[in-house]
Amino acid sequence: MDIRSIHRIQTVENMPLEIELAGIGPRVIAFIIDFTLMCLFLALVGFLGAPALKLISNSTNEVMQYVGLASFLIFFGYPFLTEWLWNGRTLGKFIAKIRVVRNNGQPLGFWEAFGRNLFRVLDVYLAGIGLLPMMLSKQEKRFGDYVAGTLVTSVQKIQKPTVKNLSLDELPEAEPSEPLSTTGLTRQMTLEEYELLQAFLSRRRGFFKENAESLHNDLRTYFQQRLHVSEEDSQDLLFLEKLCKQYQAETRQHNQ
Repeated sequence: MDIRSIHRIQTVENMPLEIELAGIGPRVIAFIIDFTLMCLFLALVGFLGAPALKLISNSTNEVMQYVGLASFLIFFGYPFLTEWLWNGRTLGKFIAKIRVVRNNGQPLGFWEAFGRNLFRVLDVYLAGIGLLPMMLSKQEKRFGDYVAGTLVTSVQKIQKPTVKNLSLDELPEAEPSEPLSTTGLTRQMTLEEYELLQAFLSRRRGFFKENAESLHNDLRTYFQQRLHVSEEDSQDLLFLEKLCKQYQAETRQHNQ
């Protein structure tokens, strides 16, 4: 059951995106690490808080209530906060090289992290049946993942052939000033292709870095071949931005 599988997503830009599911083995390893860490946190809280609790209250019931509250805050709060603030990762997930993403492959948000970890209290800690749906589901989801609309994936990138692997860190922030040497793009490029390109450029910062870079390279390869753009122009760091700007300019000129 620990054989890795590939989950395919069709993005809004109609680009196929492949992500590698984490597998049960790494998820169990991550859980053991996180569970051990949370138990240590609880033991530390109990050790430091016991003297204070004795001073505050002599009631056993009140002491148990404090322990129950501390347990909930640790066993819910730790995975919720770390997954929300650390791109779907806890310390255990970081060590196991996995993380949680939305069903569409985008980074985890507040409500997704809240929902899957609130449900973890039921399907993992209380009922202990979290592994059952993971073994039966092709997407390896537990009940909390179904509720929150999330997937647990490997952080290992799936390499694809590209003209040149590009890192988004290389992209300058300035607007493209020099046009491409290729002209007449409106006669070759369809409106749907332009809208796809514009949608990607406006949304790429919302993707995980490696997914955005993969889609960027795929689009650059596609348009370089589709429009017969020169190798020199396609290697420009702002090639896609210039392509979009030039299409807009040529469309305005054509409509005048």
